[in-house]
Amino acid sequence: MLDLLSSLLMMLQSSALGDVVRNARYLYPVLEAIHIIGIALLVGPAFTFDLRLLGLGHRTVSVTTTARYLLPVSHAGLAIAATTGVALMSAQATVIASAGAAP
Repeated sequence: MLDLLSSLLMMLQSSALGDVVRNARYLYPVLEAIHIIGIALLVGPAFTFDLRLLGLGHRTVSVTTTARYLLPVSHAGLAIAATTGVALMSAQATVIASAGAAP
């Protein structure tokens, strides 16, 4: 299983995407910024929806209406964060995977 993961990471790192992300001057920082925006779009609506479930704004907006508007934003945030995350990881996939957690 570890060999399979290692070979997949090597394949990702040696892909055209990995080469472009590694060699383009400003692409990595732009991808990081977009990645953070995607995470904010994922977590922000979830936090807002949790506040609504706790009763904040219960007279203004129903739970179903809140979910109808906030879930698509969270889905878009997840798609953005996942896509940019793969692109960011492709730059140095094996280095990132071999780095241990900080003590």
